[in-house]
Amino acid sequence: GMCHGMYTKSTADLATIATQYGIPAQHVIGIDFLRSPHTLCSTDQLVCPAPIAALKVDALRFHTDQPVAMMVGDSRHDIPLMIHSERGIFIDHGRDCTALELAREKQALIINASEL
Repeated sequence: GMCHGMYTKSTADLATIATQYGIPAQHVIGIDFLRSPHTLCSTDQLVCPAPIAALKVDALRFHTDQPVAMMVGDSRHDIPLMIHSERGIFIDHGRDCTALELAREKQALIINASEL
């Protein structure tokens, strides 16, 4: 299957790193801002769909309709994607009981962040 990486950094910055791990640049989904046509500087408007909180699923669906085989998350903002994934890895920082409970329900691999 295809591997997509979704990150909370710009797509261009992360594509360089992702390709080193075998994830094609066109499969990297980041948070990007629209550029002003006059100055070519970034504006404060996000390119949509932005992979933020519940919109992570929408952003992924914009790129592929394949089922989400696995997700890795560490916060409540990853809950929507966790709900739509077949399997998951959850990094537990000890701060979000709701996400941790869902990770347990989904039988995700739970890793204590202090052990990393």
